[in-house]
Amino acid sequence: MGDDWDDGHGKVERVIIKSNFNKDQINVAYKKGVEIVGFNITDTCKDFEDDVITEDNIKLLRDSGINIESENDLDDGEVHLVPNKFCEIFLSICEVGNPMFEYEIFKIPEIDIGGYGLFFL
Repeated sequence: MGDDWDDGHGKVERVIIKSNFNKDQINVAYKKGVEIVGFNITDTCKDFEDDVITEDNIKLLRDSGINIESENDLDDGEVHLVPNKFCEIFLSICEVGNPMFEYEIFKIPEIDIGGYGLFFL
């Protein structure tokens, strides 16, 4: 998630999952889930500081059985998304699209080995 093209802030957060589905099967499940739910999380958070999911989209997710409770709830019913919640919603939409989809999120610590000077071009 984030700025994979490094044309903005260069901030990226990777989530590693183990799944019974391959990449293509996950994409098919996600697309089917989007059809069922009526909401595509990948259409959100595309602009700088665009981290809000609207009340209407929250209702679509909840009506599909996807819990999006967050510590970042806003008073007007909208929710500020954080990377782990964004990913959770994406994976939940996959589950709606194909209930056979199973996954496990791996928490892998990163080791900073330096190399800042390598990126100057």
